[in-house]
Amino acid sequence: YVLIEAMAHGCALITTDAPPMNSLVTSGFNGHVVPAGDCEALTGRLEHMLGDPGTLMEMKRNSKLRYDETFAPQVVLPQYHRLFEAVVSGYP
Repeated sequence: YVLIEAMAHGCALITTDAPPMNSLVTSGFNGHVVPAGDCEALTGRLEHMLGDPGTLMEMKRNSKLRYDETFAPQVVLPQYHRLFEAVVSGYP
């Protein structure tokens, strides 16, 4: 949930290549994915993000956009509602 909360606040993300976190980040779009344990890759990506304010701002916008399209309550709640209706309607 930490990455989803960060996306909700418009943060650019950096995560490892471990599932499921890596599925939330598209490198170069809303952040970067680095190999787990690779400190040099992490440092390089941080330097890249901090050294290029335009790209960083774009990643922040893209992160918020992905949240709004995928995880925002107005998107998720109707999906849960349909799921619960399907479960309840299956009972006599």
